[in-house]
Amino acid sequence: MPCCVARDGTTIAHHPIQASAGGAWASYSLAIVAAHTSGDSHRALLPARRTSIVQSFTSSLKERCNIAGIVNFKGQTITSKFLKGQTLAEIDRDRKKSGLVDPNDKSQKFYGVTDVTIRLVPGGPRSIGAPTTLSHSTDVMVRLTECTAEVSAATTVCKPKDLSKLSGDARKEWDRFEKAVDSHEKLHVEDGKALAQSIVDEVISLNASGKGETIEDAYAAAVWELEKLFNKKFGGGEIEKRISAEMKNRDGKDKHGEKSGAVLKTSIR
Repeated sequence: MPCCVARDGTTIAHHPIQASAGGAWASYSLAIVAAHTSGDSHRALLPARRTSIVQSFTSSLKERCNIAGIVNFKGQTITSKFLKGQTLAEIDRDRKKSGLVDPNDKSQKFYGVTDVTIRLVPGGPRSIGAPTTLSHSTDVMVRLTECTAEVSAATTVCKPKDLSKLSGDARKEWDRFEKAVDSHEKLHVEDGKALAQSIVDEVISLNASGKGETIEDAYAAAVWELEKLFNKKFGGGEIEKRISAEMKNRDGKDKHGEKSGAVLKTSIR
C-alpha cells in the first residue's frame, strides 16, 4: 500500500502544495502570493517617486555585480497526530477514520502529509550594458541582480497513541514502516529544493527593455516590463503548479512510497 501521493484513493499519505513568492526590488516592492487553497493573484507596485528610479538606475550603472541564484533551506518541521489502537490493524482502522486530510483528495485519511513552500525574494533590477539613445528615444535593458528562493517544509505524521501496547513484532514493524515513510517524505523535500534552484535560475535569466525620452523614463519602463514578465512566469499560482507537478512526479517514480517500503503489514500482531 503506497504512502505518498497527491490524488490517489489507494494511498496512505499525500503532499498538498503551498507556494509563495515576494520580495523587494530596489526602491519599490513586488509581491506575489500563491495560496494552496485559494490560488490568490499577485500585485506589483511601481516606485512612487522618480528620484528613487534615478538613484536605483545610477546605482546599477556603478555596481556591475554578479548575478546569482541562491536557495536558502529554512528547515523541515515535523509534528505528530496520534491514533488509537493496540494492534497495527486497530491503528490502521483509526487512520481511516481520524487520519490526516488531503485537501486535494477527500476520499480517505492518511498517515503523513508534507507541505513544501517556496518563497522568492528577488534582488533589485540593474541595467544591462549602456543605454542606447537614438534620436529622441532612449533604450534601457534591465535584469535582476540576484534572486533567493526560501524553501521550507512542514510534515505531519500519524503515530500510535499507545505505542507501548504493541507486541514486540508489531513494534518492530511499526518502526520499520515509520522509517520508510520518513525516507519518502525526505525525497519530496529534496525535490522541492531542487525545484527552487531551477526556479531561481530562471528568474535571474529574465531581462526586459524599455524606451523613454530620458534615461529615467526608459529605465522605469524597462523595470515595469520586467515586473510584468516576472508576474506572468511566477505569479498567479504558477509556482504552486510546479511544486505539485514535482511532487506527483516523485510519487510516480517511487510508487507513492512502496519502493521505499512504506507499506504497513497490519497482519502482524
